[in-house]
Amino acid sequence: MKIDRMKLRAVSPALAIAVALAAALALGALAWKSREARLECRAAHDRLLEARRLVADLRAAAGTEGGRLVTEENLSLAIDELARRGRAAGVDFLSMTPKEPPDSGGALYRILPVEVETRSTFAGLGEFLGILDELEQGLVVVESFTIVPQKENAATVESRILLHLFLAKAGANL
Repeated sequence: MKIDRMKLRAVSPALAIAVALAAALALGALAWKSREARLECRAAHDRLLEARRLVADLRAAAGTEGGRLVTEENLSLAIDELARRGRAAGVDFLSMTPKEPPDSGGALYRILPVEVETRSTFAGLGEFLGILDELEQGLVVVESFTIVPQKENAATVESRILLHLFLAKAGANL
């Protein structure tokens, strides 16, 4: 029996270290999963806040007489205002191409993607992007953009911007 106790005393620290390592590995894996879940929740929260902001903008657009969503019939007015405000900011439009709208399901509005290519100063482009919130005709969201400085003149940039114009569906009171 003395030998068993001696072996037990010799093995006990090793066994304790093995249990501690196993617990540390298990807790480390749980901590990693917890971190991943937290990051996913934070990303979902950010998407939710953006969606809420967009819904608030839609409601605000629906509630004001001059800020109603653009209908397909008066889409040209919204595009004209967009171009006019851009030119006032010093932006030259190289092209403005409406794309095929995605299926909007049962929503009361449609999203019309418009690809815009511009040439301007960096400040002019910033001013143009800033005034998109102030358009009187329609609601516009910048989906993506790229900026490339010109080789001949570093003060001038060319940009490709993907805008989403929100259009009221026929019969919708937005």
